[in-house]
Amino acid sequence: MAAFAYVLLPLSGMVAFFAGSDARTRFHGLQAVVLGVVWPVVLYACSALSAVLTQVGFLVGAVVWLLFIISTAAGKDPKLPIVGGLCARLVELEQS
Repeated sequence: MAAFAYVLLPLSGMVAFFAGSDARTRFHGLQAVVLGVVWPVVLYACSALSAVLTQVGFLVGAVVWLLFIISTAAGKDPKLPIVGGLCARLVELEQS
């Protein structure tokens, strides 16, 4: 279920976060919501600067998205820089 969180950003992330029964699924759900919000914001900012930068931003985001799906499905727990640690702490606080 954790890899499902990244399929349709950020909707599937919300489903995984609210319906997830274990901390790992909830962590990836929350992180998917963050990724699903940050990626379009970055693309919007890039589009204000140049078309080439927008294409690079899309490509980098797509690679990160695919890596997160594949890594999570393989049982690893990749974390976004800075935000991943915050998501993990929020899920831990919620569990206690």
